[in-house]
Amino acid sequence: MGRGRRRAMLQLLLLSLLAFLCEIAEGSHPCDGISNNYNDWIGSARNVDVVVVGGGIAGLSAMKTFMENQVPNAVLLEAQDYLGGRVKTYREGSILVEDGAEWINGGSSNRLYGLAERLGALTQPLPDAEYDWRLKTSNGNDANEAGYDVAVEIFNECEEDSVLRQYRNTGYGQCYSERFDKRYNNGLTSPTEKSAWKHYLQMESIPTDALKTSSPVCKVFWDKDPDGKALVVTATRESYLAYYVLVTASVGHLKERHLQLFDPPLPAGYQSNLNRIELGVADKVQLGWQEPWWDKAQSRPLDLHIIFNKFELPSEKSWLYGIMEFLSIHQQTKMIQAFVTGDKARQMENLSSDVVKQHLLEHLRRVTKQDVPEPTFFRRSKWGQNIWMRGSYNSYIPVQGDKAGLRSRAPLAQPITNSKNGKVIHWAGEHTSDTRYGTVDGAMDSGETAAFAIIDDMDSLA
Repeated sequence: MGRGRRRAMLQLLLLSLLAFLCEIAEGSHPCDGISNNYNDWIGSARNVDVVVVGGGIAGLSAMKTFMENQVPNAVLLEAQDYLGGRVKTYREGSILVEDGAEWINGGSSNRLYGLAERLGALTQPLPDAEYDWRLKTSNGNDANEAGYDVAVEIFNECEEDSVLRQYRNTGYGQCYSERFDKRYNNGLTSPTEKSAWKHYLQMESIPTDALKTSSPVCKVFWDKDPDGKALVVTATRESYLAYYVLVTASVGHLKERHLQLFDPPLPAGYQSNLNRIELGVADKVQLGWQEPWWDKAQSRPLDLHIIFNKFELPSEKSWLYGIMEFLSIHQQTKMIQAFVTGDKARQMENLSSDVVKQHLLEHLRRVTKQDVPEPTFFRRSKWGQNIWMRGSYNSYIPVQGDKAGLRSRAPLAQPITNSKNGKVIHWAGEHTSDTRYGTVDGAMDSGETAAFAIIDDMDSLA
């Protein structure tokens, strides 16, 4: 073959690759192109007892329960290339950071505490005195500590289950707002700083061959089999015929894809309840340096709180209003991170990494009035743009959802019964928990509960 022909073929291949990449960039989905015809998949289907959809904490907890209770013929299908869902660790050399869940709240009363203790993975938090603690306004001046004291008092109170339960349908923000106006002493600071403090407040024993990553579930035919089984099809063109399907996918993903995922469509009542719950977005931005610029002498971890006494950022930087605190990462003393939530997180996700990093540097320089150097490490999460998640923290029932009739998450945990009277579709995930929604232990409990419900149903039919 001559050089000219080889060059022409290479150009053709490159053009084909470019066209493919452009197609992906324009919003194609891994499940696009998967046949919706049941008969195309049933002949090659692998027979199993249970398919678990999703390899987050709920799915892994369910699989562990199945294995420990003599249900070995179960398979877990995870869309992404890792297990853990919204518990995701990133490692780069000596750097270790978390994209998602990071802390165990509740001490020994949280079942994760005992698990971490048995694994030797517990570390103790540093006392407050060990931090380089700062309280700044957005233009770099010292803020009044009285506002911080009130804010922390209200935050701790609103975190209590007995209090938070009252705001299940409206969120933390209303809890904070109602209490702040009643307790804040106007004489301690200016009205502008009072408003700034109010803004500050508002804001995962299983055999590895049973776990399949990079296996997105594209179709669940749940009422077409003459024996009442469900047929599950993946983007890798594998199919499974199961007595039960336990769906532990993110509620954000379910809201977006349930019409394409389930055949026939889910019952109207279940669809309505899915539409009545939302999944929030909470992202992290993380920066690291060779040395901690904030305290070169003692290398203390940083705890920098920011209140916005002026709202004068240009529109492209307005996502920074979502950051209330920069905090050193635990056991990573040369790194800091901040949370960005809600619409501000979505705005941040739409910016390039370079732009986000530059915005953060300019913001830190302005607030601290220090010459903050270029970081040697930068990372940010993008949970809202993750097609398998469409959010991170936490699921909530908005006011309109409550008014429409979803006053509990229990309906989202109810199995779906097919025309053979078989409870073929089961549900788990933090969004199905009425008491521990938004938590890893809540997801774990829901997976275990759903798995035992399936085991009980198996026993009743044996």
